[in-house]
Amino acid sequence: MTTQTTGRSAAFLVLIAAMCAGLIACPPPQRELDWNSGGDETRDQARKLFAGQNVTDSLDDPNGDNTDWKLIRIREPGDLDVTVALDDTRKMNGFISVKDGFGVELGRRAINATDNLYTFSNLPVFQGEIFVQVFVERGRTTYTAGAAFRPSNPGIATGPSPTVVDPVKRPKNGTGGNRDPKDPVVDPTSKPVTDPGPVVGETDPVDDGESVTLRGRIERFVELENGGSQLVIVGFGSDDGVAAGMRGQIVGLGAGFRVTRVRRKGATAVTKASAEQLDPYKTVVLKVKAKN
Repeated sequence: MTTQTTGRSAAFLVLIAAMCAGLIACPPPQRELDWNSGGDETRDQARKLFAGQNVTDSLDDPNGDNTDWKLIRIREPGDLDVTVALDDTRKMNGFISVKDGFGVELGRRAINATDNLYTFSNLPVFQGEIFVQVFVERGRTTYTAGAAFRPSNPGIATGPSPTVVDPVKRPKNGTGGNRDPKDPVVDPTSKPVTDPGPVVGETDPVDDGESVTLRGRIERFVELENGGSQLVIVGFGSDDGVAAGMRGQIVGLGAGFRVTRVRRKGATAVTKASAEQLDPYKTVVLKVKAKN
C-alpha cells in the first residue's frame, strides 16, 4: 500500500509539473526571413541597375521575400541619384540603404506607411560598385528603382534622369515630401566626428603668392585591410587645382594623406592613420599652386 501510494504521488507531481510548464509562456521562435526570396537577397546576388533606366521588382513578407539588392557600376567620379517608388506602403515597415563597395552607408531611409517615394540625391561616388538594399520586415509591394549619374567631367554624356512610374507622393503633416526633418540620415557604421579646430598659426586660406592652402572636410573614412584608411574628402577638388598624388595634412592629428582620385569638388585619399585615430578629426588642409 505504501509503495503504490508513493508511486501515485510521484506520478501526480509529474503531471502537475507538466501542466504548470504548459502554462508558462515560451518565447516564440525567431521568424525566418527571405525563406522564399527571388535569389537577390544577398549582396553578392545583387541584380544590375543601370543609370538612366528603371527596373521593377517586388517584395512580399508573408510569402518569404524580404530583401532585394541592386548593383550600380560607377566608371568614374561623379554624383549619383537613386530613386525608389513603392506602389503600396500600407502596414509597411522596412528601410532602403545605399552603400559603397566597402560597405560604407551613403544614405539610409526608413520605409513608413505614409510615403512611397524615396530619393537619395547628389551622392558623391567614385569608380567602383554601389549597392542599393530594399528591405521590408512587414508588408508587400511592387516597386520601381532608378538611378541617374553625373560625372565630374561635364563633357562626358550620361543617361537621362530616372522617371518613376506613376508615383503617389502623399504629404506628411501637410508639409509634403517624404522626409521627416526630425529623422536625419545617419551612417550607423561610423562614430560621431567632432572638428578639433584649426592648428595654431593657420589661416583660411593661406596665399603666399605661389601657393594656396585649401581646407576640406573628411566626409567618411574606411579602414583598409593592409593598414591605414581611405578618406572621402569634400570641399575642394579639380576645380581648385587639386590633382592625384598631392599630399596634405589632417588638422589636429598631424598625419598626412595622399590624394588618389579627384572630382570637381571632392577627392579620395589614403593615410597611414587608422580609423580609431581618425575618429575625432574631420578637417584637412592641402596646398596647391596659386592661380594667376
